[in-house]
Amino acid sequence: MVNLTMKMSYKKIKISTWALVAFVFLFGPTAFTWAQQKSNRQNEARPISGQDKVVKSCNRIANVFTKVDQRISERMSRIRSRFETRVENMNTRRANLENQLAIFRKRRNERREQYYEKLQEKVKNESQKQAVETFKAEVEAAVQARRNAIDSAIANFQNGVDALISSKESATKNAVDAYKSEVEEAFKKALSDCESGVDPANVRSNLAENLKSAREKLRNARNGLVELRSSIEELRNIRKAAIEKAVIDFKTAFQNALAKLKENFSESGN
Repeated sequence: MVNLTMKMSYKKIKISTWALVAFVFLFGPTAFTWAQQKSNRQNEARPISGQDKVVKSCNRIANVFTKVDQRISERMSRIRSRFETRVENMNTRRANLENQLAIFRKRRNERREQYYEKLQEKVKNESQKQAVETFKAEVEAAVQARRNAIDSAIANFQNGVDALISSKESATKNAVDAYKSEVEEAFKKALSDCESGVDPANVRSNLAENLKSAREKLRNARNGLVELRSSIEELRNIRKAAIEKAVIDFKTAFQNALAKLKENFSESGN
């Protein structure tokens, strides 16, 4: 009877041992991980001391501030990069336009010289020769006056645009700097309150309110910035009017000089 009982017990132990081996073989790492996780959950479920709560709350605020500060810096970097790219593109366009204008004026100079040569071919006497010289001098003076007026209009336009862009860039930077400063102050106060033992709920509420106020100030500052498109359009219209006037003045001067030349040729034709 004793031997039978011992055999049965041995079989039970043997079966239990093999079952354990099979369980570990099949689920070994998972089983131990599950056990560890269960132990961790049990530890997390234990009551957290008041000091631990304060430390965790303060750490969260500090982590959020780091992320917010990084986002603001990245935003400023993107704004600065876009501004620099726009200025670079604008300067490139200006250089191209100046080059095109120089080429255009050179061609016009050549055409006027050809025109003067043809007039010289029609000269029959000294009076007509002098009339052609006078006509050429008056036309060249009118051309120079037109160019000066156009150059002045272009320069005024470009200077006005530069001033607008500089003003907006400066105002934008000031607005963002002010926002960044207020955000820093809001987080500093939150951390100070947190470390002083202020109720975490009140700390979070006050922080959210201060950040909201900073965002509203930034929004108002941005809404008050100069609207470049409409302002530049006004400058463009002023430039256009000045150029049109320069062209009209030139045409008037040219027609007056041509009329006097024709009159002289008519009177001294024989």
